[in-house]
Amino acid sequence: MGITEERQPHYGDAWLWANTMLAVLPQENITHLLEAGYLNAVLQILQKICRASVSPDILDHWVDIAGYAELVRADVDKFRNPYDEENS
Repeated sequence: MGITEERQPHYGDAWLWANTMLAVLPQENITHLLEAGYLNAVLQILQKICRASVSPDILDHWVDIAGYAELVRADVDKFRNPYDEENS
């Protein structure tokens, strides 16, 4: 049994679903994510959400989602304009 067949029961077709979800975003939004350097994180989060929909009891999916979100949060926080909070 290959790795694909071995993981299929836990992951389903998550990679296809994530690509489909990303494809419905307007190109302008994808460009913004790409320019900001967050497109890969968003794609990974989408893929982990799809995996979690197949096997929600696998903690690793949720840890990965939190990890990618934390990487983006830390990066956004590093470059955040302090005036953004005052005006929100």
